[in-house]
Amino acid sequence: MLITQPDNNNNISIEFLKVVKDTVITQWKNGIKSFTGTYILTEMNGQTVVEWTLKFHIKWYPWEKLASMFYDKQLGPVMENSLLKLRNEMEAK
Repeated sequence: MLITQPDNNNNISIEFLKVVKDTVITQWKNGIKSFTGTYILTEMNGQTVVEWTLKFHIKWYPWEKLASMFYDKQLGPVMENSLLKLRNEMEAK
């Protein structure tokens, strides 16, 4: 399954690479940049816990390695907000 969504003049596509009972693996693309997202669902004390990770391929260029150190600051709040929206959506059902 492929999802394409325009976002502030960018074309972001998300492809589902693998979906099994407790794991979803996706490929995110924006132009020539891409990364892999993994969602792992586990049950803990009657609740579902979602672990979302992103894996980037960083080239050897020093500026790319330096820029990668800031990904957590840039993407962390966005990912947290997305997980909160998912939780609120699931709790509303």
